[in-house]
Amino acid sequence: MSITFSEGEVKELHPTMQPVPIEPASLLGTVIDVGTNLPISGVLVEVVGLTSTTTLADGSYQIIDIPPGIYIVRFSHPDYQTLEY
Repeated sequence: MSITFSEGEVKELHPTMQPVPIEPASLLGTVIDVGTNLPISGVLVEVVGLTSTTTLADGSYQIIDIPPGIYIVRFSHPDYQTLEY
C-alpha cells in the first residue's frame, strides 16, 4: 500500500494493528559424561529465572513454552562441574 501526498495536503491515518503471535521456544537434549559417554540422570537443567527440569535416567531433558528472550541455561549436578550457556 502507498499513499500519495499533494503539496500542502494533510491526510489523517488511523491504522489498526494486530500483534504478531509470539511462538514460545523449547529446549531439549541429552546430558552425557564426557569420560564415559554415558547419560547422566538427575542433572538440574535451568533456564535461569524462568523454569527448570531434571534429566531422566537416559540423560534426556525437555523444557517447553520458553518465551522469546535472552537467558542463561545452567546444568548442575553434585558430582559434576556446573556448566552455563
